[in-house]
Amino acid sequence: MMTMAITTLGATLASALAAQLLPAPGSVRWERMIEEPSGASYIDPASLARDGDVVRFLNRTDRSAQGDEIRMLVVRVAVDCRQRLIGMVEGDAYGEGGRFLRSIPAQAGGVAFQPLAAGAGPDQVFQRVCAGAGRR
Repeated sequence: MMTMAITTLGATLASALAAQLLPAPGSVRWERMIEEPSGASYIDPASLARDGDVVRFLNRTDRSAQGDEIRMLVVRVAVDCRQRLIGMVEGDAYGEGGRFLRSIPAQAGGVAFQPLAAGAGPDQVFQRVCAGAGRR
């Protein structure tokens, strides 16, 4: 009976870990990009990868000040530097204490790009990722 319980627990943990799409937040050296009353946003400089006009990278957004279940998002983002568009590729949501909540898988049709908002924070991210990523 005990072996069955341990096996079931192990299978449950393995499936929860398998559902996490991106690196755990604590395993990345984040660079702070935006600090606002609603939270802070960081990028992983080591993840910057350019393919033509599109740069992909990991973004972490701390949402603790927003007071909902999701306290942190780790998202793979794509930015079209020529057209100034941004879209989410995939992501993971975390709750209180860094507890993994759920994954947000990639969309079947690819990245749904939207215009990158104007403002100091988005401009800073745009300059950092579009000027800072090497060409491939």
